[in-house]
Amino acid sequence: MACVLVIDDDPHVRDLVQDALGQAGHTVVLSRDGREGLRALDEGGFDLVITDIFMPDMEGLELIRRLRKGGFAIPVVAMSGGGIMATETTLSMAAKLGACVTLEKPFGPAELAAAVARALGGPAS
Repeated sequence: MACVLVIDDDPHVRDLVQDALGQAGHTVVLSRDGREGLRALDEGGFDLVITDIFMPDMEGLELIRRLRKGGFAIPVVAMSGGGIMATETTLSMAAKLGACVTLEKPFGPAELAAAVARALGGPAS
């Protein structure tokens, strides 16, 4: 199973994702924003990043940009429930910056599992 870094400023979303991925056998580490997530990534050991787009301090788009610019090849799942811009536009921008899978909030455990499987190169079930 994978070691997954989940970055989201909403504690409810973090807990939901942690519970779902933990039940699937993944190890999950939580971060509250992009800056905290980058510090965790510097320590290494992650197979996947799942990041929200709209967060204070450092948004997900900036996080993805910095990962790719810094040479991190780790797969990224970008998730968003909207915000200032339309969700489709935001998630499309995330994909252009290097997210391999996008996920629109709200989502259920099955959608999350499929997104993780796609990002890790397995069957989307």
